[in-house]
Amino acid sequence: MIMDISIAVGAALAQFVTAYWGWQVAATDPALTAKEKNKYTIKFMITGLVGIALVGVAAYRGERTERAHFAIQASTALQPIPFIADKNLLLDINYHNVGTGTAYNFLHAERAYIENDDSLISQKKAVETFKSDLTKPTATGTTVSKDEQGFITAWGPMLSPEDVDNLQRGRRVALAVGEMRYEDDFGSHDKTICFMVQPPPGSPIIFKNCDGQYNQEH
Repeated sequence: MIMDISIAVGAALAQFVTAYWGWQVAATDPALTAKEKNKYTIKFMITGLVGIALVGVAAYRGERTERAHFAIQASTALQPIPFIADKNLLLDINYHNVGTGTAYNFLHAERAYIENDDSLISQKKAVETFKSDLTKPTATGTTVSKDEQGFITAWGPMLSPEDVDNLQRGRRVALAVGEMRYEDDFGSHDKTICFMVQPPPGSPIIFKNCDGQYNQEH
């Protein structure tokens, strides 16, 4: 990349030198007054320097092709039984950086909830509850390299025997909601996450995503 930028700036300098000889001819024109010559010189210098800078910036930005991107897969933290009385509801969010570059300052927050069903109304309620529960991510993020994989766990409420029975029979639905923030060569990005255990849970557990508006990456 440095070589490409050097070549681009060198080309701009060559154009600058060519323009310089033209300026010398004009600046020595006896028909111009001293004041006009000074104005001409200032305009020439400003225009030349701006041109060189813009060519360098364009070359730099043209090489910025490393973009991080995360693929998400859901799983249950407790195996083989996902719902256990007197234990917290735990759902895992498995991530994989499938982009072309590294993600820097990777931050995340996640929660698990129990809702009445898998309808859009229940999804919206879980997402809104998450937004009100959301606390500031830790100040220091981590680095996730290209092709790196990992997981984070969405914690939910302590399950009562009734909760377990309702979840197993499909009378209630377990959802995980989360948000990831990270940076790459193209700037800062947010990824929203929402998925649920498809009721009633079978063996193996089947997950499905919430509505598309709750699973986006910007």
